[in-house]
Amino acid sequence: MARYPETCQSIVYNADTKTCTPGAVAFRPLEFISTSIPSANSNDVIYIARQPVPPCNTSTRLFTLYEVCGFTLCLHVSSSQVSHSQAKTNCNQIGSRLIMTNTMAKLSVFWYVTKEKALKTTWVGLTDVDVEGQFVWVNGDPLSNEQDQYIWLVDQPNNDSPGQDCVQLSRSDAEKRRGLNDRS
Repeated sequence: MARYPETCQSIVYNADTKTCTPGAVAFRPLEFISTSIPSANSNDVIYIARQPVPPCNTSTRLFTLYEVCGFTLCLHVSSSQVSHSQAKTNCNQIGSRLIMTNTMAKLSVFWYVTKEKALKTTWVGLTDVDVEGQFVWVNGDPLSNEQDQYIWLVDQPNNDSPGQDCVQLSRSDAEKRRGLNDRS
């Protein structure tokens, strides 16, 4: 955890080779993360690294700390159905911003929380408004290659209608799938 504070949520330890490999726990179907799960005949053991708890003002009841597998996020989950622009404004008014899940660990917690607490679609702080097809988080960081590979719904982003520059987490209960989708 000390060596990989932003990216490491889990560690795979092999007793034979005495090696540790940083990893991440993702709440996705196993076919997406099968290469990181030790086989049944392996001496690999997965350990969860507890991440530092972020500062979170829970006294106003606007924000709640959510912990999943040792990783904690401070979130305000809204059930308001508003545009991306209005969601950004609403976040700014409470001293926050749309979520920036720039690590797979944060995204895993966010997927878990929104599965139970939010609408079927939830805006996130990712857009390609400046350069079409080049998605960046609200702080200007680009989407990582790992995230680009795993977080989109099938055939997304597709920019199939003008102005699909904003991104939302979408879920389908019937198909038991979640992922990101570009929207107007």
